[in-house]
Amino acid sequence: MFKRAKRALRNERGFTLIELMVVVIIIGILMAIALPKFMGQTAKAKEKAAMADLRSMKTVLEVYAAEEGKRGYPAADDVGGVLSDAGIDWNTLKDPWGKGYGYGVDNTGGDEKYVFASKGPNGIVGGGDDIYVTDKTGPKKGTLPTPPTPTKASGGDTW
Repeated sequence: MFKRAKRALRNERGFTLIELMVVVIIIGILMAIALPKFMGQTAKAKEKAAMADLRSMKTVLEVYAAEEGKRGYPAADDVGGVLSDAGIDWNTLKDPWGKGYGYGVDNTGGDEKYVFASKGPNGIVGGGDDIYVTDKTGPKKGTLPTPPTPTKASGGDTW
């Protein structure tokens, strides 16, 4: 019985070094193709997260304006309290790139406007990668419309 087991083990052969290298090369090629596609998904996910945050803030402001009637949108210094009442902590809120969101309001001239914005991936205003929402639009990526210009920032940042 042991002789038969010994013969069976002697006939067992493992992978050769060349076979293992071929497998490693194939895995490397697949990674080289797949990795860049996955890396772009991180940037898209951050943009979508910023848009979701901005959409939530827009909803809170629209409900506030509807409840307040003629008073309209809150002043820049009051937006933190309005958002806080709805469960959004303006004092610690950051965009996916670690910067504060900006808020600006223009209540002059009878046409009330506001904007919530993120500076986007480059961390500066301008450059076409800002993400914003206004009283008239849903979340968008592009250059911030003016007026109004954000003057108040969340998370202790400056705008």
